Amino acid sequence: MIPQATERHKGYGIETLYTFIRYAIETLNITRFVVKIGLQNLPSINLFTEKLQFLEIEKSEVFQETTMERRVDNDFIELLHSKTPNYEIDSYENLIINKTI
Repeated sequence: MIPQATERHKGYGIETLYTFIRYAIETLNITRFVVKIGLQNLPSINLFTEKLQFLEIEKSEVFQETTMERRVDNDFIELLHSKTPNYEIDSYENLIINKTI
């Protein structure tokens, strides 16, 4: 969630998700992602279904939420690579040393 209203709808949220998910796959070897989203939260539901290709696996009317899943496959990896062309991992020490003021 981007809390400051003036900074919403600029692509920061989805770019962060693409980067986070890519890191989880490549560094932590995650092979499956599951999210639970309130049924009233249509922007989040649309983000996960349309941009990240998650599929609904369960819907709870009692808790008013949907559970969605995305398994890692080659298509998903290609999508993440195309959306994060500048992705790289660097050490914290290198970031501090190379910081320009």
